[in-house]
Amino acid sequence: MSQLSLQELQQCRFPDGQTIPSFEDLIELTTGKIRLLVELKADGLEQTVMEMIRGHQFGESAIIQSFKGRHISRCHEIEPSYHFGLCIGLAGARGPFSRVGGKWAYDRIVRPYPGDYVNVDWPLVTDEFIQVCNQHGKKVILGANSTEKYLDKLYSWQVVMINADDPGRIREVAAGAGPLIPSD
Repeated sequence: MSQLSLQELQQCRFPDGQTIPSFEDLIELTTGKIRLLVELKADGLEQTVMEMIRGHQFGESAIIQSFKGRHISRCHEIEPSYHFGLCIGLAGARGPFSRVGGKWAYDRIVRPYPGDYVNVDWPLVTDEFIQVCNQHGKKVILGANSTEKYLDKLYSWQVVMINADDPGRIREVAAGAGPLIPSD
């Protein structure tokens, strides 16, 4: 995919007939409608992405995130008033941090970088790590992999967003589970 041009990518069609929009098209389509979650995956795109977001006055309703803290730091240097998040996939059950605890993992992985969101992903998520993130004022985004496993934790983890590969499936499971947030 990385070897294809935008024109070549836009010739591909999803099963429902949609094509792949450019980033600029995506911003125009979503401005004022949803909160856009922008994930930086490649080095050197920070300035370009920040200029595109700024040019459409989309910054306040976008969250710019990455698994690479340096991307978040660079974007924050460019525009510190925007929202930033760090994607985490190594802070729990099977990862090396499971033996040292959530606070240690938070201090080493999350604390060094600016941002108000943490996007945590299965299978490497623990209650302790999420609690430490909450205690430090981080807003939790539940990652895309096996989101269903954690639906019963949305309330206790104070999850503000679900980043799901299949949102229709999440809605279906959530509807069958009954209220996910206890009523008072």
